[in-house]
Amino acid sequence: AVCNADKFLVTHASPRQVAGGSVSENILKCQLKPLDTADYAPAVISAAQLARLKTVFAAGVCDWSKPGVGQQEAVSPLNFATTAGGVAIPAAPVSKPL
Repeated sequence: AVCNADKFLVTHASPRQVAGGSVSENILKCQLKPLDTADYAPAVISAAQLARLKTVFAAGVCDWSKPGVGQQEAVSPLNFATTAGGVAIPAAPVSKPL
């Protein structure tokens, strides 16, 4: 990808990316899911570590497979709809004999 050609763009450098988030960094607030030790395999998490994680992340951990909270698909202002914000496509040109 073009972004990967940028030598100054270091992938997996931000906290969100390290936690499993997208390189696009387009999720400001993630949807949560329950803590699941299988997500951290092959690491082995002790009972004490799991208890601490559940205390720290009592509400859950980010589910990066889902869109962010309130995230919507991008809507381009360039469309040809006749509804609000759109501009209808003009009639097709007609050829004329020379």
